[in-house]
Amino acid sequence: MLKYIHNKLTATRDQTKISNSLVKGLVASSSRRLLRNDPISWEFSGFSQNGEDGVIDFLLSEITYKTKCLIEFGCGDGLENNSTWVAIVHKFHGFVVDEKEHLIRRHRLLIGPYSRALRSIESRVTPENVISLVGELVPKDIDLLSLDIDSYDFEVMHELLCAGFRPAIAVVEYNSAFGDVADVFIPFNDYERLRSSCNNEVKNLIYGVSYQSWIKLFESYDYQLVHADSSGVNMFFVSRRRFTEDFLNDLHPATFQKNVHQLQGLGLSHLEQKELLSDILARSNYKFQGE
Repeated sequence: MLKYIHNKLTATRDQTKISNSLVKGLVASSSRRLLRNDPISWEFSGFSQNGEDGVIDFLLSEITYKTKCLIEFGCGDGLENNSTWVAIVHKFHGFVVDEKEHLIRRHRLLIGPYSRALRSIESRVTPENVISLVGELVPKDIDLLSLDIDSYDFEVMHELLCAGFRPAIAVVEYNSAFGDVADVFIPFNDYERLRSSCNNEVKNLIYGVSYQSWIKLFESYDYQLVHADSSGVNMFFVSRRRFTEDFLNDLHPATFQKNVHQLQGLGLSHLEQKELLSDILARSNYKFQGE
């Protein structure tokens, strides 16, 4: 009986979170002073953490044609991610992936009833399996691809682009501790070794891709950076083939930002993070990729 009551209370709490996120997003969306050429004005969060819902929502309104299809790698349980708003409000189909079984189980339970066209898949995503994972599940010209696996994101994205996937909008996380000039990323083969070489307090600095590495990769596939969110977490790239020149040429994109969550969580300044990360990698006899 106690377990039954607990489960009912948890379900009620979760449904309240979904309702609150939808209301929060709708209120924030309608209260924005929206400027077409100013991406900061696009930001709002319903389910996302750093204004991503608003940026994606606005960019979708500017796409020249839509497939109404999305992929998110690193979706969590759906209560805080970059796909739930689009899936529910815009009725997109596609699939989302997370390697943690309990999160995918909750995603199916919580988000499934609101978006039956969205598949939830439990899998670890790596450069070696991402193409077979995607397979024939979606068209290659999807509208939205969000990638946040906190590890070897660069090589996963590189594999997708090499295989011909061309999302209209790509949302990727960058590690501001690398700075705004270095062209570096943590390779797939070195990720676990590097993380095991440091204590838990600073382990969260060992991830991801630098700001410049993302720009170089995407520009080589005819993408344009349109925004780096004000929290210093995500970069938004768009395919030049799916947006008009008039829209892209008129933009005033926000660029590199320091990650506010790392500043708060570690209690270290941006410069201290950069020096600490460099020291960890140097002690591991690791040479930056791209340098």
